Amino acid sequence: MGVRKLFKELLVINITFFVILLDTAAFETSQYSSFLQTLRRIPT
Repeated sequence: MGVRKLFKELLVINITFFVILLDTAAFETSQYSSFLQTLRRIPT
């Protein structure tokens, strides 16, 4: 029973970490694309 509870907690931690990772990646991608748009606006 203890092992099962530990496994469940590890699973929750893994899922939470994965969601945070995806969220950060999406945020950085949007920041990057807005940065690219800003670069495009500046005449070279």
